[in-house]
Amino acid sequence: MAGECLAPGPKPAATAAIEAGRSHSLRWGAAQRLTPTTKNSLVSAANARRRGLILQNLSPLMPVFVNFGGSAAAGAGILIPAFGTLTWSGDDVPTESVNIAIASGNALVPVIFLEAELR
Repeated sequence: MAGECLAPGPKPAATAAIEAGRSHSLRWGAAQRLTPTTKNSLVSAANARRRGLILQNLSPLMPVFVNFGGSAAAGAGILIPAFGTLTWSGDDVPTESVNIAIASGNALVPVIFLEAELR
């Protein structure tokens, strides 16, 4: 229902079973801390088994651009704003290479990257 606030408690059996199935079918890799530049930086090669993706921009000021299967540059790709996060899961996760770049300047922008694969 719209506007309904649910109190914490046990999850319905169907929901718990679905979540349990997902947690057993994916393997999350170790988090990588990256510092992209204004030039394209390859974060991860193409991976047909990729089913989860998290990119977190830790900069308080600088946006990051992400592109799949091609070079990333300011204005080219998906924009992750300062302190923003891009998450993607399921069968529609891009399996192409993951490339990132910062918008401008020479600042070192910390970015956290994680990906999950099918087991």
